[in-house]
Amino acid sequence: MMQGLEPSPGRIGELLLKYTSLSQEQLEECVKIQEGEGGRLGDILLRKKYVLPHEIQRALCAQMDLPWLDDLRPQEIDPKLVEKIPINYARQREVLPVSFQDGVLQVVIADPFNLEALEDLRVLYQCPDIRVAVTSSMRMQDAINRVYERVTTGMIQEIEGEEEEYDLEGPIDILDATEDEAPVIRFVNSVLFRAVKEKASDIHIEPFEKEMAIRFRIDGVMHDILRQPKKVHAAISSRIKIMGNLDIAEKRLPQDGRIKI
Repeated sequence: MMQGLEPSPGRIGELLLKYTSLSQEQLEECVKIQEGEGGRLGDILLRKKYVLPHEIQRALCAQMDLPWLDDLRPQEIDPKLVEKIPINYARQREVLPVSFQDGVLQVVIADPFNLEALEDLRVLYQCPDIRVAVTSSMRMQDAINRVYERVTTGMIQEIEGEEEEYDLEGPIDILDATEDEAPVIRFVNSVLFRAVKEKASDIHIEPFEKEMAIRFRIDGVMHDILRQPKKVHAAISSRIKIMGNLDIAEKRLPQDGRIKI
Protein backbone atom coordinates (compact mmCIF):
# COMPACT_ATOMS: atom_id res chain seq x y z
CA MET A 1 0.00 0.00 0.00
CA MET A 2 1.04 3.63 -0.43
CA GLN A 3 1.34 4.95 3.05
CA GLY A 4 1.01 8.51 4.26
CA LEU A 5 -1.35 9.93 1.66
CA GLU A 6 -4.34 10.41 3.92
CA PRO A 7 -4.58 13.93 5.40
CA SER A 8 -4.42 14.28 9.16
CA PRO A 9 -6.24 17.00 11.11
CA GLY A 10 -4.79 20.50 10.90
CA ARG A 11 -5.77 23.45 8.75
CA ILE A 12 -3.25 24.52 6.13
CA GLY A 13 -3.18 28.10 7.45
CA GLU A 14 -2.28 26.97 10.94
CA LEU A 15 0.48 24.77 9.58
CA LEU A 16 1.90 27.62 7.50
CA LEU A 17 1.99 29.80 10.62
CA LYS A 18 3.92 27.04 12.32
CA TYR A 19 6.39 26.14 9.57
CA THR A 20 6.93 29.47 7.76
CA SER A 21 7.43 33.16 8.49
CA LEU A 22 3.81 33.88 7.57
CA SER A 23 2.19 36.27 10.07
CA GLN A 24 -1.32 36.06 11.48
CA GLU A 25 -2.19 39.37 9.80
CA GLN A 26 -1.03 38.12 6.39
CA LEU A 27 -3.01 34.91 6.81
CA GLU A 28 -6.20 36.78 7.77
CA GLU A 29 -5.77 39.09 4.78
CA CYS A 30 -5.54 36.13 2.39
CA VAL A 31 -8.49 34.36 4.05
CA LYS A 32 -10.64 37.45 3.39
CA ILE A 33 -9.52 37.47 -0.25
CA GLN A 34 -10.42 33.78 -0.51
CA GLU A 35 -13.87 34.42 0.95
CA GLY A 36 -14.49 37.19 -1.58
CA GLU A 37 -12.88 35.73 -4.70
CA GLY A 38 -12.80 32.00 -4.04
CA GLY A 39 -9.85 29.86 -5.02
CA ARG A 40 -7.25 28.03 -2.96
CA LEU A 41 -5.63 29.70 0.00
CA GLY A 42 -2.20 28.44 -1.03
CA ASP A 43 -2.49 30.07 -4.46
CA ILE A 44 -3.46 33.39 -2.88
CA LEU A 45 -0.53 33.26 -0.48
CA LEU A 46 1.83 32.57 -3.36
CA ARG A 47 0.32 35.40 -5.42
CA LYS A 48 0.85 37.80 -2.53
CA LYS A 49 4.40 36.42 -2.14
CA TYR A 50 3.85 35.75 1.55
CA VAL A 51 5.18 32.20 1.25
CA LEU A 52 7.36 30.19 -1.16
CA PRO A 53 6.19 27.12 -3.14
CA HIS A 54 8.30 24.69 -1.12
CA GLU A 55 6.83 26.13 2.10
CA ILE A 56 3.35 25.24 0.86
CA GLN A 57 4.62 21.74 0.06
CA ARG A 58 6.11 21.35 3.51
CA ALA A 59 2.87 22.39 5.20
CA LEU A 60 0.91 19.93 3.04
CA CYS A 61 3.32 17.18 4.07
CA ALA A 62 2.69 17.98 7.71
CA GLN A 63 -1.05 17.88 7.03
CA MET A 64 -0.78 14.47 5.35
CA ASP A 65 1.79 13.09 7.82
CA LEU A 66 4.43 12.67 5.10
CA PRO A 67 8.15 13.10 5.82
CA TRP A 68 9.73 16.21 4.27
CA LEU A 69 13.38 16.00 3.20
CA ASP A 70 15.53 19.11 3.42
CA ASP A 71 18.64 17.04 2.72
CA LEU A 72 18.28 14.58 -0.15
CA ARG A 73 21.57 12.69 -0.57
CA PRO A 74 21.90 11.40 -4.14
CA GLN A 75 25.37 9.99 -3.47
CA GLU A 76 23.77 7.40 -1.18
CA ILE A 77 21.30 6.17 -3.83
CA ASP A 78 22.33 3.00 -5.68
CA PRO A 79 22.43 3.87 -9.42
CA LYS A 80 21.25 0.35 -10.28
CA LEU A 81 17.95 1.13 -8.58
CA VAL A 82 16.99 3.66 -11.26
CA GLU A 83 18.02 1.63 -14.32
CA LYS A 84 14.37 0.67 -14.92
CA ILE A 85 13.30 4.31 -15.17
CA PRO A 86 14.26 6.56 -18.14
CA ILE A 87 15.73 9.87 -17.02
CA ASN A 88 13.10 11.83 -18.94
CA TYR A 89 10.34 10.04 -17.00
CA ALA A 90 12.06 10.78 -13.68
CA ARG A 91 12.46 14.45 -14.60
CA GLN A 92 8.92 14.94 -15.84
CA ARG A 93 7.30 13.19 -12.86
CA GLU A 94 9.95 14.41 -10.41
CA VAL A 95 10.15 11.03 -8.72
CA LEU A 96 13.09 8.88 -7.65
CA PRO A 97 13.32 5.51 -5.89
CA VAL A 98 15.97 5.72 -3.18
CA SER A 99 15.99 2.25 -1.62
CA PHE A 100 14.40 -1.18 -2.00
CA GLN A 101 14.74 -3.42 1.06
CA ASP A 102 12.66 -6.16 2.63
CA GLY A 103 9.92 -5.72 0.04
CA VAL A 104 9.57 -2.00 0.73
CA LEU A 105 10.31 0.61 -1.95
CA GLN A 106 11.29 4.01 -0.57
CA VAL A 107 10.42 6.82 -3.00
CA VAL A 108 11.06 10.56 -2.97
CA ILE A 109 8.70 12.74 -5.00
CA ALA A 110 8.13 16.48 -5.46
CA ASP A 111 4.34 16.21 -5.78
CA PRO A 112 2.75 13.88 -3.20
CA PHE A 113 -0.54 14.04 -5.13
CA ASN A 114 1.02 12.42 -8.21
CA LEU A 115 -0.52 9.03 -7.49
CA GLU A 116 -0.13 7.96 -11.13
CA ALA A 117 3.67 8.06 -10.88
CA LEU A 118 3.59 6.10 -7.63
CA GLU A 119 1.33 3.49 -9.22
CA ASP A 120 3.75 3.23 -12.16
CA LEU A 121 6.59 2.46 -9.76
CA ARG A 122 4.47 -0.06 -7.87
CA VAL A 123 3.90 -1.97 -11.11
CA LEU A 124 7.42 -1.51 -12.47
CA TYR A 125 9.11 -2.79 -9.32
CA GLN A 126 6.31 -5.26 -8.54
CA CYS A 127 6.17 -3.84 -5.04
CA PRO A 128 2.81 -3.16 -3.35
CA ASP A 129 4.45 -1.46 -0.35
CA ILE A 130 5.71 2.02 -1.28
CA ARG A 131 6.82 4.52 1.35
CA VAL A 132 6.80 8.15 0.24
CA ALA A 133 8.86 11.16 1.25
CA VAL A 134 8.68 14.62 -0.31
CA THR A 135 11.26 17.23 -1.25
CA SER A 136 11.34 20.43 -3.26
CA SER A 137 11.32 20.40 -7.06
CA MET A 138 14.79 21.98 -7.17
CA ARG A 139 16.32 19.35 -4.89
CA MET A 140 14.57 16.60 -6.81
CA GLN A 141 15.90 17.72 -10.21
CA ASP A 142 19.41 18.05 -8.80
CA ALA A 143 19.26 14.55 -7.29
CA ILE A 144 17.97 13.05 -10.55
CA ASN A 145 20.82 14.62 -12.52
CA ARG A 146 23.43 13.42 -10.04
CA VAL A 147 22.13 9.85 -9.80
CA TYR A 148 21.80 9.39 -13.56
CA GLU A 149 25.23 10.92 -14.07
CA ARG A 150 26.59 8.05 -11.96
CA VAL A 151 24.61 5.60 -14.12
CA THR A 152 26.32 7.03 -17.22
CA THR A 153 29.73 6.87 -15.54
CA GLY A 154 29.10 3.21 -14.72
CA MET A 155 28.31 2.49 -18.37
CA ILE A 156 31.57 4.12 -19.44
CA GLN A 157 33.53 2.02 -16.95
CA GLU A 158 31.89 -1.13 -18.31
CA ILE A 159 32.83 -0.13 -21.86
CA GLU A 160 36.43 0.47 -20.77
CA GLY A 161 36.56 -2.94 -19.13
CA GLU A 162 35.42 -4.84 -22.21
CA GLU A 163 37.41 -5.97 -25.22
CA GLU A 164 37.24 -4.09 -28.50
CA GLU A 165 34.62 -6.48 -29.92
CA TYR A 166 30.99 -5.66 -29.12
CA ASP A 167 27.73 -7.27 -30.01
CA LEU A 168 26.68 -4.32 -32.16
CA GLU A 169 23.54 -5.58 -33.84
CA GLY A 170 21.39 -3.61 -36.25
CA PRO A 171 19.47 -0.43 -35.42
CA ILE A 172 17.12 -0.68 -32.46
CA ASP A 173 14.36 1.46 -31.06
CA ILE A 174 16.17 3.45 -28.39
CA LEU A 175 13.08 3.29 -26.19
CA ASP A 176 13.47 -0.49 -25.94
CA ALA A 177 17.02 -0.69 -24.59
CA THR A 178 17.34 -3.17 -21.73
CA GLU A 179 19.90 -3.72 -19.02
CA ASP A 180 21.06 -6.91 -20.78
CA GLU A 181 22.35 -5.03 -23.82
CA ALA A 182 26.00 -4.13 -24.28
CA PRO A 183 27.09 -1.11 -22.22
CA VAL A 184 27.97 0.83 -25.37
CA ILE A 185 24.37 0.45 -26.62
CA ARG A 186 22.94 1.68 -23.35
CA PHE A 187 25.38 4.59 -23.27
CA VAL A 188 24.54 5.77 -26.81
CA ASN A 189 20.83 5.44 -26.07
CA SER A 190 21.32 7.52 -22.93
CA VAL A 191 23.04 10.28 -24.92
CA LEU A 192 20.21 10.31 -27.49
CA PHE A 193 17.57 10.41 -24.77
CA ARG A 194 19.24 13.39 -23.15
CA ALA A 195 19.69 15.22 -26.46
CA VAL A 196 15.99 14.84 -27.30
CA LYS A 197 14.95 15.88 -23.81
CA GLU A 198 17.13 19.01 -23.89
CA LYS A 199 15.99 19.83 -27.45
CA ALA A 200 19.49 19.74 -28.89
CA SER A 201 19.80 20.30 -32.63
CA ASP A 202 23.27 18.68 -32.86
CA ILE A 203 25.29 16.07 -30.99
CA HIS A 204 29.06 16.43 -31.36
CA ILE A 205 31.28 13.50 -30.37
CA GLU A 206 34.81 14.84 -30.59
CA PRO A 207 38.01 12.84 -30.03
CA PHE A 208 41.01 14.72 -28.66
CA GLU A 209 44.52 13.57 -27.79
CA LYS A 210 43.64 11.97 -24.47
CA GLU A 211 39.88 12.25 -24.11
CA MET A 212 36.57 12.27 -25.92
CA ALA A 213 34.06 15.11 -25.54
CA ILE A 214 30.30 14.99 -26.11
CA ARG A 215 28.70 18.36 -26.78
CA PHE A 216 25.14 19.43 -27.58
CA ARG A 217 24.11 22.45 -29.64
CA ILE A 218 21.09 23.98 -27.89
CA ASP A 219 19.55 27.19 -29.26
CA GLY A 220 22.66 27.70 -31.38
CA VAL A 221 25.08 27.45 -28.45
CA MET A 222 27.45 24.53 -27.86
CA HIS A 223 27.39 22.97 -24.38
CA ASP A 224 29.89 20.49 -22.96
CA ILE A 225 27.92 17.47 -21.70
CA LEU A 226 30.46 14.78 -20.92
CA ARG A 227 34.20 14.04 -21.19
CA GLN A 228 35.58 10.51 -21.04
CA PRO A 229 38.83 8.68 -21.89
CA LYS A 230 39.53 8.51 -25.61
CA LYS A 231 39.66 4.70 -25.65
CA VAL A 232 35.84 4.47 -25.53
CA HIS A 233 35.47 6.59 -28.68
CA ALA A 234 35.87 3.74 -31.18
CA ALA A 235 33.09 1.63 -29.66
CA ILE A 236 30.69 4.58 -29.46
CA SER A 237 31.49 5.65 -33.02
CA SER A 238 30.90 2.12 -34.33
CA ARG A 239 27.55 1.86 -32.57
CA ILE A 240 26.34 5.15 -34.05
CA LYS A 241 27.48 4.10 -37.54
CA ILE A 242 25.51 0.87 -37.33
CA MET A 243 22.38 2.66 -36.08
CA GLY A 244 22.71 5.04 -39.05
CA ASN A 245 23.34 2.23 -41.58
CA LEU A 246 26.86 3.50 -42.28
CA ASP A 247 30.05 1.64 -43.15
CA ILE A 248 31.86 1.01 -39.87
CA ALA A 249 35.07 0.15 -41.74
CA GLU A 250 35.26 3.61 -43.38
CA LYS A 251 37.13 5.93 -41.03
CA ARG A 252 38.52 8.59 -43.38
CA LEU A 253 35.74 9.78 -45.67
CA PRO A 254 32.67 11.61 -44.30
CA GLN A 255 29.40 9.65 -44.32
CA ASP A 256 25.76 10.68 -44.13
CA GLY A 257 23.12 8.55 -42.43
CA ARG A 258 19.92 8.70 -40.42
CA ILE A 259 18.78 7.18 -37.15
CA LYS A 260 15.05 6.70 -36.66
CA ILE A 261 13.88 7.36 -33.11
